[in-house]
Amino acid sequence: MLTIALNTLPFIDSIENVEIHSFDASVYTARLFIDGLEYRLTENNQKPYKRRSAGQIKKDLKEANIKHMDLVHSSAYDEMVGQPVFNKAVTDFGNTIRVSLDFK
Repeated sequence: MLTIALNTLPFIDSIENVEIHSFDASVYTARLFIDGLEYRLTENNQKPYKRRSAGQIKKDLKEANIKHMDLVHSSAYDEMVGQPVFNKAVTDFGNTIRVSLDFK
């Protein structure tokens, strides 16, 4: 996957979508879609970008020209209770929640 540094975002004309991914109790990362390509957001030193809340990510991205933003959380609940593991190749459904966020 391509990467893009946080400090370059204000210089991009248009970011089509930002997905804030929720992991564990309080670990959030961001994936950006620019000109049809998917990017993983990194710190300015190229280390993985992660924050303790979606609000912190929204604050970090306030200067970027974003068209749409979602919060995405995938649960491993089915696997934990012995149900079949979700197979994205078969269906788009599973234990994933996607919520559109107000970001301005």
